[in-house]
Amino acid sequence: MERKTNIKARAIIDASPQKVWDVLTDFDNLKSWSSSFQGLSGDFKKNGEIEVTFKSPFGQSKMKKKLFQFEEGKTFAWTGVFMLGMSDYHTYTLKATSDGKTEFIQTDGLYGGASFLLGKILEKQMQKGYEVFNKELKAFVESKKEAI
Repeated sequence: MERKTNIKARAIIDASPQKVWDVLTDFDNLKSWSSSFQGLSGDFKKNGEIEVTFKSPFGQSKMKKKLFQFEEGKTFAWTGVFMLGMSDYHTYTLKATSDGKTEFIQTDGLYGGASFLLGKILEKQMQKGYEVFNKELKAFVESKKEAI
């Protein structure tokens, strides 16, 4: 299985990885601060079957995915059909920095199906969306720094 990572979005968040993880994985409250990623349900562990909910200009969509990577407090990643036979490898990673902050990284890429025709165009849009999500996560975590 080919694994592309053509998309990479980073943010430095002024909070510990555990605080960022707690906000990121509070799936019931994502929609209170995220304009795109609206929720996750299912078996949240390695090889677990999940359903993710996203909001876009075209409305809300739910997609079934499989967690191919999971390490509590550090990373989780899913794969599955995105659209038009294309699949993705979406990874969320949290790394502690030497000054007590968190480097939050999202990577992704499309493969298979219509990716040879539409992959680059869709990945550019996904890149923009991930950068917005990272800014929203950073703003929310840092605004709640004392409360969480």
